[in-house]
Amino acid sequence: MRKFFFVCCGHLLLATGAIGIFLPVLPTTPFVLLACGCYARGSERFHAMLLGGKWFGPLIKDWHEHKAIPVRAKALAVIMVAASITWAIFLASVVVVKIGLAAVGTAVSVYILTRPSRRKT
Repeated sequence: MRKFFFVCCGHLLLATGAIGIFLPVLPTTPFVLLACGCYARGSERFHAMLLGGKWFGPLIKDWHEHKAIPVRAKALAVIMVAASITWAIFLASVVVVKIGLAAVGTAVSVYILTRPSRRKT
């Protein structure tokens, strides 16, 4: 029952991450990393499939082995955070919400930029 729970959570998290590819307000990376963790506890097959994948596999391996983010992924992530936060600030009508969004966007960008970089090979 425990493995079934983790596999279901992994599927849900991976689907949410996939939706995040198309919705800039929803981050993809945390959901994919959480899905990987769930698959590691629930299904060796799904875990291996995710790690062996063309798009997410190398990024997940870099994160697990080196806590590193490739330079290209960093640049894309910061650009997407800036674009989505700017759009959200434009839509918000309350000043406190605008300030909060700016603070969150800045914090996320600083976190991403301060992680070690690894060149994509």
